[in-house]
Amino acid sequence: MNILNELKSFDEDYNLWYDKSEEASESFLKFLVADAKENMQQYENHCLRITEENDTSIGVIYEAFADFSEDHFEFLQKEIERKTRQLQNGELDADLFDTLEFDYAPMSEKAPHIYLDCVDFLTRNLSPNQTVPVNLAILNLLSWVSIDLDLDNNKKEIKRIQDRLMNDYHTYPLKVRKEMTEYFSDILEWKDAPKISFVEKLKIIILGVMGN
Repeated sequence: MNILNELKSFDEDYNLWYDKSEEASESFLKFLVADAKENMQQYENHCLRITEENDTSIGVIYEAFADFSEDHFEFLQKEIERKTRQLQNGELDADLFDTLEFDYAPMSEKAPHIYLDCVDFLTRNLSPNQTVPVNLAILNLLSWVSIDLDLDNNKKEIKRIQDRLMNDYHTYPLKVRKEMTEYFSDILEWKDAPKISFVEKLKIIILGVMGN
């Protein structure tokens, strides 16, 4: 089985991946991991060549490494950083950023230092100077990644996240602040998190508030 050639076939017709049975998919992912250990540069080059991420083989690669290869967690971390820079530079559509929404539980359990670095990186790359779509894309990924954050054993890190995001909280557009408050309360379970006022909620509902 030539894994890279099969990945290229998924880019041409993603149904070839969708149509695999669960057993066949898992077997393929494990073969991919084994092959990548011998030919990692080729996989890195393959990811760099892909410019449109929805329904392409880059998601298959991320899934394989996230689920079956502790050795490739650092590569996934670098991909988060690379894709975030692309997003910020306007080289990646915000709608395509969710390709990075793979399963972070294995990373959180087996390599917590890498996992926490990913969370830290995303919080550091939010900025009121960025567009609303960019900040929302990063916040959505941050929320996804943070689902696996151990709240009881990472209190220092959580306090750092809260302090960092609160530094500029009131300078963000309302739409971004709304998502931040949901991150604070729903993901971090912060009881004293800032709240969106009733008037602001009405503004969001009635006006749609796209950035102001």
